[in-house]
Amino acid sequence: MASPNDLRAGGPKSAATVGGYAFSAVLGTAAPTDAATALNAAYKDLGYVSKKGVAVSPDAKWERETDWNLDTVMVIPGDKSCTVKLSLLSVSAQTTLEEVFGVGNVTVTGQKVAYGWSGDQLPHKMYAFDMKYGATARRLAINDGQVTKVGDIEHVKNSMEEFAIEIECFKDSTGLYFHKYEG
Repeated sequence: MASPNDLRAGGPKSAATVGGYAFSAVLGTAAPTDAATALNAAYKDLGYVSKKGVAVSPDAKWERETDWNLDTVMVIPGDKSCTVKLSLLSVSAQTTLEEVFGVGNVTVTGQKVAYGWSGDQLPHKMYAFDMKYGATARRLAINDGQVTKVGDIEHVKNSMEEFAIEIECFKDSTGLYFHKYEG
């Protein structure tokens, strides 16, 4: 039977938290195994995430085989993938810039920031997104992901700049693309 207790919203960890709900770490860092335990210190804060939140898009393609009468007689598995889409708002923060453009393409000296796009492939990393619904802690963990797409970077007078990124998820040692924890 349906219950209101099974409903969730995907808000950040805390309204009082300034940033601090999107993180990345080098591949091989100890992965989270629940929603409440503090992340390993190697996870770096990626700053603010836009109000659109974090979208997880699992995708499995299936090919239908038909007989002479064009009736489906078999379904054959095809490609499987999973992507995560979000927009980072801290466009001048060193950790955010390094995540989007690569460590070697970012220079921060005091208040001066310089960065550019080389088109080079970015490294595989680990990601965690901390959320909370009511009193329930929630965490989305990607143990092997790679930023594979950066959207348009618009410079508009009456709009905030953001980096819309897409993270391609890869199966980890457990055979899963991502893990979601509650409690």
